[in-house]
Amino acid sequence: MTRLSGGIAAADNGVNPPPPPPPPPPGDRLLVPSSGVWFGATPSNSAAALPTMTTLAAFETMTGRALQVVRFYASGGIWAPWFVAGSREKAFSDAGYMLAFSAKFGSYTGSTVTSGFSWAQVAAGLADATLQARADELAAIDKPMWLCFHHESDTGESDGVTHPTYGLASDFAAAWRRAYNIFASTCPKVIFTLCYGGYKTHTTWWTNSWPGDAYVDWIASDPYALSADGSNPVSNEQSSSTFRNWATVTKPGRHDFPWAIWETGCYDNPVANGSLKGAWFDTNLAWFKTMPSLKMYLYSNQGALRADTTPVATTHWQSLAADPYMTATL
Repeated sequence: MTRLSGGIAAADNGVNPPPPPPPPPPGDRLLVPSSGVWFGATPSNSAAALPTMTTLAAFETMTGRALQVVRFYASGGIWAPWFVAGSREKAFSDAGYMLAFSAKFGSYTGSTVTSGFSWAQVAAGLADATLQARADELAAIDKPMWLCFHHESDTGESDGVTHPTYGLASDFAAAWRRAYNIFASTCPKVIFTLCYGGYKTHTTWWTNSWPGDAYVDWIASDPYALSADGSNPVSNEQSSSTFRNWATVTKPGRHDFPWAIWETGCYDNPVANGSLKGAWFDTNLAWFKTMPSLKMYLYSNQGALRADTTPVATTHWQSLAADPYMTATL
């Protein structure tokens, strides 16, 4: 996988210019494991909170092992600057954890941007200074890390062309390329990970919003169990099937990107007392071992999705976490 070189480009109007070929990077720069799956989570207890060392320690104690990757999610405005050297995030990195970041370009009320920038504004260069500031903060961490701009851009669209809140698929692709060029020139250790929801049929959107193979390092999806009451949890295999077919068969260009489960989770059915959720963990683990393209697994340990909602679910979660396959090596 090569990476674009150069700094801020001219405004991207949806045209994907051929990138100049940079020198080939070291083979492990993209952190693609030679065996197993990177094991991580968002150990924050609630969707409104970022992980802390306290919530991480509690999660690891419950799980019975250390995480390899800690994921952070910011949805407000161009992500108020929490990528700051010396901040909480750098402390995780300094403690030996790898980092995965999700960040949206703006916050919305309806289709109106209330803070930050729209996809079209990013593509036109209006967010360059802010993006550069965020890139400088990531560069100060100076460690390899995964970064996703606006994960699940497909969630809420219905025609493959226009998202009712965020804009055109082509705007997303152009915004991604613009942001990529800024970050790639400033922090070469960033691993650009494009994550779609991936659990519904959005194949037209995925194709129309794809920024081009040269602008992506990893591909990801969020295959939740979908059953809100936990009575019929859908396995990661079932909720990923359409997306995986697109990514590995019908997508234009490359079909061999390393794949991450960027978010996943399962509600618990109170009548089942954890048995359905426990079986969901077991089924997913067995499937992971048949999917050589899967290279990272990040659990969304928040609210009712927590892995330890019942003692039975906790036991099965601990079994998944303890399996040697869930510890990647380069």
